[in-house]
Amino acid sequence: MTKSEQAQDARLRRIYKKTLKDKIEEIEDQGGGCAICGRPYPQYRLNQDHDHACCKRPRGKKGNTAVFCGKCNRGWLCYLCNKWAIGGLEFMEEVNLPAEKAVLYLAMWHERIVARGGYEPKEESPKLRKTKSRVRSSAGRVPKVQSTQRPRSSKLECLQGRVDS
Repeated sequence: MTKSEQAQDARLRRIYKKTLKDKIEEIEDQGGGCAICGRPYPQYRLNQDHDHACCKRPRGKKGNTAVFCGKCNRGWLCYLCNKWAIGGLEFMEEVNLPAEKAVLYLAMWHERIVARGGYEPKEESPKLRKTKSRVRSSAGRVPKVQSTQRPRSSKLECLQGRVDS
């Protein structure tokens, strides 16, 4: 094991009560990536998901001093799924908002928008077509910039208004 792997193994043992070998086996068992979206490991770093209701993170201490029981560990998730998907659902549960209602709400509005023709490709407006054709026709006539650097001046000169823009 490399020093990096040893450090990762020690951290997993201390915080989540599991080894690096356990982590790799669990990720393989859940399809080789994030348990929700499937982003592949190791291209994406996966985090151990656990039930926050079981083991609360200590507050007020410096550094990462969290230690969990290991019994409340769930799957391995990418940052986006852990933070936004599961985090959002846990927040909704915490404040007694039914997640099912939110899903039904989105589905209902999706159907209504489809019925209105909202997701169909849009026609270009005459104004947009005119702008695009003007940009295309002028592409060959735009003079090339010789130098992208302007002479530097001191902050004092800029503040005194002595620099010509």
